[in-house]
Amino acid sequence: MQSAAVWSRSPPHRNHGCRIATGRAARTYRVGHSGAVAALELGRKPKLTLHQRREPIRRRDVLGETLADIARSYNVTHSAISRLMA
Repeated sequence: MQSAAVWSRSPPHRNHGCRIATGRAARTYRVGHSGAVAALELGRKPKLTLHQRREPIRRRDVLGETLADIARSYNVTHSAISRLMA
């Protein structure tokens, strides 16, 4: 039992920050079967395409639609459409 008590009081792994940085670097680039390196895009995929992000601005400015109506047509919140306007 004494060895378990000593292990539980031992300091955390000292290379924790280094291991995290190594993992992030490995996640950022992927090597394919041919040896080619491709950069990965991190984060959540956008719900709206580039065209769908331009269209609500036009609909609000030209047609005078409300943000809530535009958001309903794209199945997103009015806040998401509001962020496009900024």
